[in-house]
Amino acid sequence: MANKLFAEVVIAGSYKNLSKSTRGATKELNIFEKNAKKISGAISAAFAGIALAGITSLADALIDMGKAAAEDRKSMALLNKTLEQNWKATDQTIKGVDDYITKISYLTGIVDDDLRPAFAKIARVTKDQTKAQKAFDRVLDISAGTGKDINLVAQAYSKYLGGNKTALDKLIPGLKDAGNRLGFIDEKYKGLAAVAGANDPFARINVVLGEFQEKIGTALLPLIDKLSTWLTSPEATKQMDKFATAVGDMFSYFQSPAGQTAMQEFLDKVLSIADAITGLIEKVDKLQPLFKGIDFVAEKLNPFSGVTGLAAQYIPGVAEMVGTRTSTTAPVYITVNAPSVNAQDVIKSLQGSARSKGVSLQSLLR
Repeated sequence: MANKLFAEVVIAGSYKNLSKSTRGATKELNIFEKNAKKISGAISAAFAGIALAGITSLADALIDMGKAAAEDRKSMALLNKTLEQNWKATDQTIKGVDDYITKISYLTGIVDDDLRPAFAKIARVTKDQTKAQKAFDRVLDISAGTGKDINLVAQAYSKYLGGNKTALDKLIPGLKDAGNRLGFIDEKYKGLAAVAGANDPFARINVVLGEFQEKIGTALLPLIDKLSTWLTSPEATKQMDKFATAVGDMFSYFQSPAGQTAMQEFLDKVLSIADAITGLIEKVDKLQPLFKGIDFVAEKLNPFSGVTGLAAQYIPGVAEMVGTRTSTTAPVYITVNAPSVNAQDVIKSLQGSARSKGVSLQSLLR
């Protein structure tokens, strides 16, 4: 079957100039559209990136704050439990130790999460708040003077208080040969923890900022606690099992013959749509000569009238075209509707039109 095309073209003024203007405007519009899309895409991507980065950073920060608060709460709970078990400590005693830890943290620049487990080691062997804090002051000085980790020093010093001097002797050079070990320690290391903290402002700033983050994170802990409680509940386990089963069933289905068939049918449909789009594009490309022919005939035949059927014979796929002109500015209506063309008929029709106007075929087409 021949393709049918119906087109109505309304053209005013000079066909040639209008054609040029139209092509020029179309080119400029295409350039503008491309640039606009590029600019719009760049702006959208930039704002999306900023928003995404902001959301991601905020989420990460909140998670970190929640973790910091959870670690702080954990270390505090472990220390308090140690004080209760070894000192039979009251709430007042526990608060006093916590205030002491906070003060030491700001003074030395050592975070309280490191100080609490170290203090717990001393608390287990001192049985007294005053003795424990005095011993811990010495531990802090030894750590600053030797550069050893606070928990390592606390472990060695707690053994010393329990009667085992070996660990501390190995940790501190010359201690083994000292007659008065505690006097030797105080002479060599006393006050070094405060000196180290005073000369390390970044460590103290880190402590302050860490405390700030923990305070914000503490506000999130109730919600985090509820989430963790639910996730470890039988109901959550049941729901997660259902989800895992559903995912497994889905993959099993796609691996089964029925699933493979369904996937193949889906792919076939996608490919058929792609083929149809490709075919449509090819047909549009084939119609380009038709559009160019309309432009050419309108330009060449505009000064004449009574040329019914000429365009239909000249342009491939066009059956009828009527052209009239009453003035240089009057619009010309061209109606196109038809299927086929014969080259000999085109030539004969053009020759007949030239004879009726008393001009040559070359003049007619010029």
